Amino acid sequence: MTRIRVWTNFVKSGEQPPPLVQEMDLEAYLRGVVPNEMSPSAPLEALKAQAVAARTFAMGALAGPRHAATADVCATDHCQVWRDRTFAATDAATLSTAGQYLKFEERIATAFYFGHCGGHTNTPAGAGWPGSAPWCQPAPCLCAPPRPPHNHGVGMCQDGAVLMAQRGYDATMILHHYYTGVTIAVAGAELPPSPLGYNSQYVLMAQSAGPGVWAALSPYTMRFRVTCGFSHDDALRVHGDRHTITLVGSASPFWGVSVELEAFLRQVAPSNVSVERVEAATLEELSARLQQCIQAGNPLAYR
Repeated sequence: MTRIRVWTNFVKSGEQPPPLVQEMDLEAYLRGVVPNEMSPSAPLEALKAQAVAARTFAMGALAGPRHAATADVCATDHCQVWRDRTFAATDAATLSTAGQYLKFEERIATAFYFGHCGGHTNTPAGAGWPGSAPWCQPAPCLCAPPRPPHNHGVGMCQDGAVLMAQRGYDATMILHHYYTGVTIAVAGAELPPSPLGYNSQYVLMAQSAGPGVWAALSPYTMRFRVTCGFSHDDALRVHGDRHTITLVGSASPFWGVSVELEAFLRQVAPSNVSVERVEAATLEELSARLQQCIQAGNPLAYR
């Protein structure tokens, strides 16, 4: 389990108080970063791109701490904004991309990002930064000019990512647009990079799903890189030639997806979408069914 040291009371200017440093699990840290770097109301695919960018930035900081011996990162926009609060939408984005980060050749491609580029992104040299990040090349962007002051313009434009997601681009497409020549790797796993065309899957949870459901799903999502969340609208968005909506749990437990929602999805789903259910009456049974999929190397082995 990867741990990160967060300087929670760092101030960018003025007198620096005695440092308060909190060590936490990297994925738990990201749950407090993503909703503070991008609105939880943003489209899921934009939030997923943000989660991967934030994870990559954090992993770069683990390799080279941004606050020397004190901490790996701080909780301000000097590094990444972190607050001790979470939201269901951004939790879903973080879980859906568990472990995913960007690589350029064999190194971590520190994923810089910012709010609004005004129509075209920048290079580190153009922003007056020392060093180089060859994966951060100029890219056209859907957001309109001008670029606000203090926006460096290097890497992913967050407003542009939201606009791309609204037009149907998925997180992989967004990341490849803003970061040149990168591959999406998974920490602790040797998996081939995701192609831009594929058979997609969405794991749909009930709104009542709690930490136990997240814990059961986490190894599965990390292994197969599937999207998961609470939105039936997002579940119906098809990014591949074929699409599977996997409903979590039997209908009887309070955390299971209801039969009414299942019937609705089957009624409205297009012909290339299948709606399936992982039958499980307990969290232990759910975890066991998903582990069977992992052992079989097949995300649909629960059938």
